[in-house]
Amino acid sequence: MRWLVPNLADFYRAWPDIRIRLSMTSAREIRTEGADLVIAWDLTSYPESDRERAIRLAHVAFGPVCLPAYASSARHGIRIAHEFTTNAWAHWDRQNAERIGDGGEISFPHTHLCIEAALSGLGVALVEKRLVRKEISEGQLIAPWGFAELPFGLMVLPAAGRLLPAELDTFTAWLRARLEDGNESCAS
Repeated sequence: MRWLVPNLADFYRAWPDIRIRLSMTSAREIRTEGADLVIAWDLTSYPESDRERAIRLAHVAFGPVCLPAYASSARHGIRIAHEFTTNAWAHWDRQNAERIGDGGEISFPHTHLCIEAALSGLGVALVEKRLVRKEISEGQLIAPWGFAELPFGLMVLPAAGRLLPAELDTFTAWLRARLEDGNESCAS
């Protein structure tokens, strides 16, 4: 919703006959419900056979973001976590000496909800840089501790055990190229 949908116009201009149907349901829930492709940040909880089939699209850089007014209390504030990217805060903590958000945690099932929670002043959300680029550039959110590349990356997981549409390769190649675009880099 925050990155893919705004970029789909370019895909449709290049391939007007291919249509993409998106689902906001968690990746874990749709794997067995007929999805041709699952896009996910973190496949560590998936079976090894799924992780071996996954295709890496791009590096990811996650960072704690909050309202400018919340930054001074963020060290003892509330962490906002994504229910299905469970390893992100643990990776962040291992890579950064400063502990952020030791005042408890609230979690949400979608990244969009985590970002909205941060925008509402509920705490500090750990999110991928691409997804908050607009809010940071407009000063709605800040990332006072920057962004750090995390090891899992953005992956696509094709469905197993069935014939997949030929257009899937086209879409996957487009995703990778679009994400590698200089404007979409993960650098802080």
